[in-house]
Amino acid sequence: MAILQDADKTAAQERTQLLLARSNLPEMAPKDAELAEQLQHWDPPVFDPGQQKRIPSDEKIARMDPAAQKHYRSLKASLTAWNPTAADVQGLLELLTDHRPCRWLDGDQAHCVGDNALRALAHCLRFDPRLLVGRDPAASWSETEREATARALRNWGRGLGDRPLEAALMASLGELPALVSVRMLTSRPESRPVLLDLIAKNWRGKPPPQIDLQDLGRLLATVGDHPAFSEVIASWPVKEQFRPLLAVWHELRGERSEFESYLDAAIADGNRGDAAAKELAAALRIAMRCPEASRLRRVMELLAGPIDDRRTWAPLASIEHGNLSNDYWKDLVEQSPGARMGADKLPVDGVVYLIATCLMLADARPIPDGLAVVRQDGMFTFVRVAGFRFQDTGPALNEARSRTGPPPSLRMCDVAAFCMSGLQRQIGLKRMASARIDLWAPPEERDRDIAKLREPLEERARSAASALKLPDVLPAPKPADGDKSLF
Repeated sequence: MAILQDADKTAAQERTQLLLARSNLPEMAPKDAELAEQLQHWDPPVFDPGQQKRIPSDEKIARMDPAAQKHYRSLKASLTAWNPTAADVQGLLELLTDHRPCRWLDGDQAHCVGDNALRALAHCLRFDPRLLVGRDPAASWSETEREATARALRNWGRGLGDRPLEAALMASLGELPALVSVRMLTSRPESRPVLLDLIAKNWRGKPPPQIDLQDLGRLLATVGDHPAFSEVIASWPVKEQFRPLLAVWHELRGERSEFESYLDAAIADGNRGDAAAKELAAALRIAMRCPEASRLRRVMELLAGPIDDRRTWAPLASIEHGNLSNDYWKDLVEQSPGARMGADKLPVDGVVYLIATCLMLADARPIPDGLAVVRQDGMFTFVRVAGFRFQDTGPALNEARSRTGPPPSLRMCDVAAFCMSGLQRQIGLKRMASARIDLWAPPEERDRDIAKLREPLEERARSAASALKLPDVLPAPKPADGDKSLF
């Protein structure tokens, strides 16, 4: 049995006492309750009140099962429940070290009124208040951390004076940590133009040092085409840890040179190890969105490389998030939807992926022994090649699950066909081809299944390439039965 130190014993006793005290609290705060009593019972709203119209009527709720009834009645109650407002901020600051119990239960961890006061401040500010005063939101929430946070926030609160909360935040934006600006931008769409004008004055030259890639990704997705802030971002050097994200930002604006330089470096380094290969896969995820002959040519050069080179597999690997070094640009890319073409509404930014898929399905080069590892885990089958992992499931694989040993003589085309679901998602078309492949089947059977995939895909790829004036790089189609033109 572990022996608890005195400090641990005291902390455990305090947690137990808080749990017991919580159990004695009534479910609802009394009418006309003061702020501390409200906090003993308050939970943040469980959803946006604007979604009220999606809640069923009382009559429909009454016909539901007990669990659904409880869920929807809780949602309805939250619409009219008390919530803290900006007028409560000073009172919340005073309650930050209040140790009285509250009903907030996080797993088996009970919390006190002071903890809920911090959560209520976050509700009023629409971001974690600890960011205002340089306290780490990820720090262990000890009594020492609680008191230090309370002191810092109370000192900040004294600086508010009689000004309204929003006006005070706006006026002091240049003095606040950069992360506060990012959180305000993402949480206040109604104030975004004004915020961007204010922030642009302070951020010229380089990104603020407190911002990480994830925050910068959200920021770039939020900015849109705001002229002043776009000019600020354009002034930032595209280098070091921000290079991938800023290169993508320039790429999506049609400014290719920064991304081309980044792509050159990623390709040059792409076979130096798994991390470098994942960096290349992430770069290709963006590069292949551009339906230009130069990008198609670069992808073809990679696919034609040695079969044991990580770079040869990077175009296929780019469909799987697990194979990417990062996806901090995800929100940014989603803000830039591309055009569509043809009766099947093929996304223009999926055409290079479509052509690359056809080239991989036509590549029958064998994979050397030991380069590919196939593993089954319950209902999933995984293929690992050259440091990348690929996954797919489907009815055709059910039979394979009962088989033992590695599949015989795998080829590039087999792995591409195995990844067909992921490829179709990345191309942007549903049900382009319905055949599935059994990796354990004899090569002749796999060839028949791959042919069923290739024919419709190659036909659509040729049509799309012609419409976009891209070169036809696909293998020549086989002559139809009875065609004597080759004799």
